[in-house]
Amino acid sequence: MIKTIREYRMRIVLLISMFMLVVPAAWAVESAKPVVQVAFMQFPGHAEPGQDGQPVGRTVSLVRLLLEQAGYPYELRILPAARVFVGLQDGAVHLWPGLLNKPDLAPYTLKTERDLTQVRINLYHRPGTPPPVWPDSLQGSSLILITNYTYTDRLRRIMEDPALNLTIHRSASHQGAISMLLLGRADYLLEYRSQVEPLLSDFALDELPHIAVDNQPMRLVLSRQTWFAEQLRKDLDRAYDELKAQGVELDPTRLQD
Repeated sequence: MIKTIREYRMRIVLLISMFMLVVPAAWAVESAKPVVQVAFMQFPGHAEPGQDGQPVGRTVSLVRLLLEQAGYPYELRILPAARVFVGLQDGAVHLWPGLLNKPDLAPYTLKTERDLTQVRINLYHRPGTPPPVWPDSLQGSSLILITNYTYTDRLRRIMEDPALNLTIHRSASHQGAISMLLLGRADYLLEYRSQVEPLLSDFALDELPHIAVDNQPMRLVLSRQTWFAEQLRKDLDRAYDELKAQGVELDPTRLQD
């Protein structure tokens, strides 16, 4: 009888010891930060496939820096604009650095508080044609936009004004849009400066005539469809502030690849 009681007590002690070993490990797994699924749209110099297929570029470097400072593991991908927006909506994409001007995505996303940089939007016209007057020159004209790209609310309201009688053409690529403009298939091209400038050498151009029509802050856009979205936003803003206090350059237009 005594032997049975001792064996029972020993089993209890053994179970307690095993529990004490397992629980800290479980806590450690539970407290580990989730892997952040990051998507980029291809921007020459900012986000493009490297030799190994992994995204490289100035904006990629900035996102890596912020996530590592915040202590998050991550996976990086370059995706078409349509897949980025769907991913933000269904949670397959956790984080995207960019300009979000799609009202239908507002309920599914949130943004960091810190601006990463200002992105300029230009109205381009063919060499040899007079500079346009914004927005008066749009009256009765034709304009090229990039498929699935977003513009500011102010620009969108102007383009949707029926009084302008504006004809919209769309291009699936930035290079194709420049070609359309140069070939005279439309009067103007509304485009991000950062997308046009790297392509000008392909057309033997030093510059494509333009006027600046808007600036838009680039931020980190997060999907609300994850359980950690709010915490991730706080951690990324904190990481930004910590790096800025250390004197680290955080404007992707001035970073080295």
